[in-house]
This record gives sequence, C-alpha cells and structure tokens, in this order.
Amino acid sequence: MKKVMANSAQQLLKILIGVAWLDGQVQEAEREHLMGIAKDQGLSNDPEISALIHNLGQTAIPAAQCYQWVQDYLKSQPNDADYEQLLEALGGIIYSDNDVAIDEAYLLNSLPQKNTVQPVVTRLSTARSLLSKLDDAYQRWKAG
Repeated sequence: MKKVMANSAQQLLKILIGVAWLDGQVQEAEREHLMGIAKDQGLSNDPEISALIHNLGQTAIPAAQCYQWVQDYLKSQPNDADYEQLLEALGGIIYSDNDVAIDEAYLLNSLPQKNTVQPVVTRLSTARSLLSKLDDAYQRWKAG
C-alpha cells in the first residue's frame, strides 16, 4: 500500500481490519499483513489502530461497522485516487490468506460504481472489470 496522508491511512487501515473480520476470524497471514501496513504507514502507535490490531484475535469487528467505514472513506462521490487506493488495499488484505471468502466478495460487489445509473446487462461485465482491477492492484502490491 502506498504511503498516504495520516487520516486517510488510518481510515483505510480500519477498513482493512474490518474486512479481515468479515469471514468471522482473522487469519495469521491477514494479521501479519495488517501489522505490516500499520508499521509502513507509521500507525503502529496510533491509539485507535493499536487497540484494533491488539484485539485482532479477540474482538470481532461487526460487518456493519466495516461497511460504515467503507462509506465514510469513499464519502458519497469517491474520486478516482481514493477508489483505486481502496481497491489496491482490499486486494492486499483479501488475497493475503490466499482465500476470498464469500463475505469479502460481497463487499467488493457492493462497492459503488463509477456511474450512478448502470443497465442490468452490464452488471456482469462490471463485476469482471472490478475483479480484474482488484487482481491488478494485488499484483502491484505483491511486486512491492
């Protein structure tokens, strides 16, 4: 994940912590990934982030909270940079344990589309495009 402004980085890391809990448990690979991001972003000592990371194996983040964090991050009209940053970060956490849970796929499918009116016929095409973007973002993250 690219280094981003502190507040934005904190929001994004909270989302990723929530996403790690979507399947009901945080895998060791997800925990390591989240701790690495916290360190890289200089958030290891942030009180809120530190508490969330410390409780990764104990206190689940409700899915509704995760979705609210996503909405807060994107606001009502996300700009391209925010949207791409979110996709890249989601790709990193979702693929970190080599398993895409149904709840994680559902979150991806629920992300707002770039245009507000979209014909039903293009939904499948859009889903494929989103998954392709997610895979590209993951590959960039994996490459370093």
